[in-house]
Amino acid sequence: MSDIFTPSRLVDLAIAWIILEALIVSIRYRFRGNPAAALWSLANSAAGLLLLLAARFALAGSDLVWVILCLAGALLAHLGEWSLRARLLGKPART
Repeated sequence: MSDIFTPSRLVDLAIAWIILEALIVSIRYRFRGNPAAALWSLANSAAGLLLLLAARFALAGSDLVWVILCLAGALLAHLGEWSLRARLLGKPART
């Protein structure tokens, strides 16, 4: 029973939760006729998912390259989410 609550298992549960949440939220936005908001939500979820994958790779003792790639992907997802949010809200993105 104590194997369930190891840090790597908790990260796995959080990853599964983010995937489920992203699917539910994107389907909800699509049915409401707002595909741009669905894309924004998926970009936001992708950033969180990549951060959790970086933590999972670090906890598993994987090569540092995988951690760095996940962190770089999370940065790109955050920048994409930021750009989409600026477009949805009608505000110009700052440079």
